[in-house]
Amino acid sequence: MSFHQTIYLDKEFISDLYEEATGKSPEVNITKSEGIKAGASVPIFSANVSSTETKSYKISTSKMLSELKEELSKYETLNKDIGCQINQRSKYFWISGSMTVQTTTVSTQKKKITINENGLNKQNDGDAIEKAKESYFSIRDTHNNSFPLLANADYFLANISDLIGITGTVINVVDFKVDALLRVLPAKTSFDGWVAVPLIIREVG
Repeated sequence: MSFHQTIYLDKEFISDLYEEATGKSPEVNITKSEGIKAGASVPIFSANVSSTETKSYKISTSKMLSELKEELSKYETLNKDIGCQINQRSKYFWISGSMTVQTTTVSTQKKKITINENGLNKQNDGDAIEKAKESYFSIRDTHNNSFPLLANADYFLANISDLIGITGTVINVVDFKVDALLRVLPAKTSFDGWVAVPLIIREVG
């Protein structure tokens, strides 16, 4: 896998997989920080302390990636409709498809309700009011499965995450042909998509 093809790489996933596959442990530093403000009372069920684990390897993530070809090939390739998996465990799949930027708009609409001899009647009252707009990356695979991505902007290479903010204004359409390793969650959107965490996304074609 050439680094020129890489669009997204979850470095924590790669380093954890490398550690599991090779048995080579990193140097680990754990730091703790307290979030309690001066004079504030301490919550009964929370210490308000967060921990951060920092790992240090002697080789780069790119080198790890090249050494994990066999391990990465063990993940199943999704060659069908994913079907229903609510209440099941997360699943890991390689998929092929198109990565685009999608926008969802949340709006409210007043309704006028009248009751007559025909029963209950509902009609729109005025125009819909836009409350929020959310743009995100999504992959639709070759079997028409849709995967809205819970992506970390820091894991995109070459500032590709910036495309989200300018699609629909400066840029009209975003469409990458990709292969991707996803962790598909047991969570489905209202518009028929399976929420997924991207682990590796690479451009193809």
